[in-house]
Amino acid sequence: MKHSTSIHTKSVFFKAAAAFILIFILNLTVSFSQDKEHLNDVNGYFYSSGNEVNNTVLTQVPNTHEPDADKQTLLNELCTARLNGNTARANELQSRLDQESGTINIPFIEDATSYGIEHTHSQFNSTGDGISVIASNAYWAIATQTSNRSNCIFAAVSEYVSATSDQIKIYVSYNNGVSWVQKGQFSSFSPGVRLYNEELDIEPLINGSDTLVYCVAGYTYNNNRYTLISKFNIGTGAEYSQPFSLSSSTTKNYNPRITSDNTYFGSNAYIYITVANDSAVSGGHNIKQRFCMITSPFLSTFTQSHRNPSSGGFYWIGTSTSSSAYLYQDIGYYHNPGDDKDYIYTACIFPGTTSAYYNIYTAWTKDYAATNAGNLVITETNPTSRIKLAFNGGTNLYGTMTYLRSYTSNLLGDQDVRCQNTVTGGTTTPSWVSSYAEYTSDTATSCDIQAVKLASNKFKFAYSIKGGKCYYVSNTGASSYGGRQLVNNFPAGEGFGRVRAGYRVTNSDSCLAVWSGNTGGGMYSTYGCSDYTAIVNNNTEVPTAYTLKQNYPNPFNPVTNIKFSIPQASFVKLTVYDITGREVAKLVNENMTAGSYTVDFNASDLATGVYLYRIDTDGFTDVKKMMLVK
Repeated sequence: MKHSTSIHTKSVFFKAAAAFILIFILNLTVSFSQDKEHLNDVNGYFYSSGNEVNNTVLTQVPNTHEPDADKQTLLNELCTARLNGNTARANELQSRLDQESGTINIPFIEDATSYGIEHTHSQFNSTGDGISVIASNAYWAIATQTSNRSNCIFAAVSEYVSATSDQIKIYVSYNNGVSWVQKGQFSSFSPGVRLYNEELDIEPLINGSDTLVYCVAGYTYNNNRYTLISKFNIGTGAEYSQPFSLSSSTTKNYNPRITSDNTYFGSNAYIYITVANDSAVSGGHNIKQRFCMITSPFLSTFTQSHRNPSSGGFYWIGTSTSSSAYLYQDIGYYHNPGDDKDYIYTACIFPGTTSAYYNIYTAWTKDYAATNAGNLVITETNPTSRIKLAFNGGTNLYGTMTYLRSYTSNLLGDQDVRCQNTVTGGTTTPSWVSSYAEYTSDTATSCDIQAVKLASNKFKFAYSIKGGKCYYVSNTGASSYGGRQLVNNFPAGEGFGRVRAGYRVTNSDSCLAVWSGNTGGGMYSTYGCSDYTAIVNNNTEVPTAYTLKQNYPNPFNPVTNIKFSIPQASFVKLTVYDITGREVAKLVNENMTAGSYTVDFNASDLATGVYLYRIDTDGFTDVKKMMLVK
């Protein structure tokens, strides 16, 4: 788990170049290039409990428990008190549950200097906004979330600061991603603290006019790995932070993830946090997943409640692995009306070089993590990494996991975006159905997902491919996806600040993606993705001749792409006509430099039939035919 800051020296140049880029993001639905066999494999499962353990990754399996009658009564009363807004009663019942469950409560730590935190709370005066450009410095990671309780969209960055220590900034958009305002900042790390690539996650909590953003971030200090938990009050600018503080100073905590049940409980919401935990041992590392929750998140300071693993607390425990191993993991929440319980669900991947490490490990709890209610392993056949998990929350059992998976016949050169979808909560077999959000010959380099809160089976996906293109995909049903939409107009999605999926609260085009340049330079918002046409320069080589290629796919429905090349700078027109010669779309009408280009054409508003597309340049004209079949 090595970390390097040298890449950010490149971002100085990138930042200067990016200042001259017109960030009116050009993007449109583009077609899936179905250029290899696409199969939704049948999942294999096994439960890791009792004598059924048959996987070498797990050295100790979490036992499963069902609450007894007295405990179930307490849980039911607690749920009722939270729903009714009876905070005092809910706190009393939660305290009883904590006592029975061996909870370790960590009060707010005022002196956290040993963890590399100089000040645990501060006040921020909000400044700045922009159109499509959220921020313009060098960043390790980005994150975004949309709440069902507000029309605001929230974003965060972990910023590289070469001279001192890194910092975290929080932004809010009040107009569906068009412009952004900085509303919070944490800059109280000790000198030399460095944040980590991809290790950033946020969760907004809203209670009337009280809006908070909780943020978790991985960082390094004195050659150790820690997790920061920060709370930002969007209205007042107040910020409070402390480390995920159960472990000793010799233990590494990294890759933190956060969620909440604010969609369902409102003012009495709980925060749920997991981290990967890596303890040095002889010959390798023991990798685990650790869990804590915050049961009073709207108070000015907050207490971490850690369930005691020795008392059956909720977590996965892993195996002794090499020092380079990395645990990808995530956490989600939903309420099940069938048994009137709240489910906290986790998913893990232990990447490795043998089949024992390819599987997806899941676990869930329904008594606020006092015990582990069940666990399930979804077997995989190829290397996997970067898992993300999302549930729609509320009384909604819909959930999706997405992760990178190597393609069967080309493990070294192709990765797809693999998904697992459930409409039953994911706690039984068979309940997860496999699919692909990306399955072309493109090599995916990152993936992300966000659930539309309280919406039945609605999810938003984002991923990047090798070469710097980022795409956005919406599902159209369980294991089904619409056309992908390009969201960046210069290389992004690789290295730092990988693309993140979001959504806008609107009845029209809800597409929203947040992304950064390949070197971590700048953070950008692409909004209303299907309103624009993407014109992408495919490479830096100058072609030797004019060409207009046949569109692909053809026939198509409703999206296809058209490629052309120009060997010298020229004014280019690319126009689509119906069979009568009537112009129906003008895809390109501008001066262009020499290069090979791809233009994406969305014919969703046109009828089935034959269409013509024509290119006109300073020295070349050509016409080709295409077929739209709906």
